[in-house]
Amino acid sequence: MVPSPSLRSRASRLRALVALGLLVGVAAVAAPPPAVAGPVAVVAAALSRASAALARGDWPAVNAALDDASSMAARQRPLTIGLAVPTLGPHRGLHVYERLPDGDVVPGRVLNVYLEVDGVQATAEAGGRFHHELDVKGRFFTVGDQGALELLGEKNLGRHAVTAWQPVPLQAVGVDVVLGDAPAGAYVAELVVTDRTSGQEATRQVPFGLR
Repeated sequence: MVPSPSLRSRASRLRALVALGLLVGVAAVAAPPPAVAGPVAVVAAALSRASAALARGDWPAVNAALDDASSMAARQRPLTIGLAVPTLGPHRGLHVYERLPDGDVVPGRVLNVYLEVDGVQATAEAGGRFHHELDVKGRFFTVGDQGALELLGEKNLGRHAVTAWQPVPLQAVGVDVVLGDAPAGAYVAELVVTDRTSGQEATRQVPFGLR
């Protein structure tokens, strides 16, 4: 059977990785590196299986081994907040939001923030689906004349949960904060996102103003 272009692409990538591994091995002959362990060993073993499967032309096994290596590598990604934008109303999906029209000045008494959180881990569920769950909390500060921040308080801002048929490491998260009777001035919201699967945290500060 003739392999598809995508399979040939993956095979080329594998050959490049194997070649790089051989070069690194040759360069390290004089000073052998310490034995690998943990995730590095798992990825190395998966690539070794993929190489052996490629040599015997077993394309399904090549795909399975590369998927194992990719999955383990993805689990090592740190949790990050790549984007945090005050918006006009709630967001409507990944990359779909409207920035505040007047800089960071909030109209009304609700602060809406759009977040893009990357490195989200998934928990496998029965039936082949994957569950993602993030907790969001905020620390709120006033901004003084010299830019000094004074903590006003903290607030739990809810939980973001998504179940999908495959892991989705990049998540769009919407945060809505009722500002109540906060006076006019400059503020900073420090948003803390916690991945309930991995336990990792990511933090991003968002300046905003009230008139």
